[in-house]
Amino acid sequence: MNKIITCPLDCLDLCQIEVVVEGDEIVSIKGDKTHPLTKGFICNKGRNHLKRHLDPERLKVPKKKVNGKWIDITYDEAESMIVTNLKKYNNREILHYYDSGYGGINKEVDGLFFSAMGGVVRHRGSLCLAAGMAGTEATFSDVVSADFEELVNSDVVVLW
Repeated sequence: MNKIITCPLDCLDLCQIEVVVEGDEIVSIKGDKTHPLTKGFICNKGRNHLKRHLDPERLKVPKKKVNGKWIDITYDEAESMIVTNLKKYNNREILHYYDSGYGGINKEVDGLFFSAMGGVVRHRGSLCLAAGMAGTEATFSDVVSADFEELVNSDVVVLW
């Protein structure tokens, strides 16, 4: 069975990946040729999703350090530890710093978590976003993006 997913990496392309599943196992991944921008291309990081997923060294359960050694714990235990420790603080003492790495829909989960706690302190802006916006505005007099199809006509392309 084949499934189409969106790559979870933090890229503008939002590549689609065709995942080939046999039984309960993912056997291969490849770029979806019907994607209007990437037309089946996926980068090295994207191509290596399956390798990372199958890596025997990949962490599959939460860990806790006890007497200098890491032991497996359940997700319920990990959640309980986090909640117990967060409850030691007033919500105004907790800083939810975000806005690095992946920018897709899953990124909203942490905001939902802290909202469910009744809200915590959040920062404003982002060093990376602010610098990117300033550079775009200085270059183009506005915060706009070029059409991807125009990249071939560029003398210089900077990937931030």
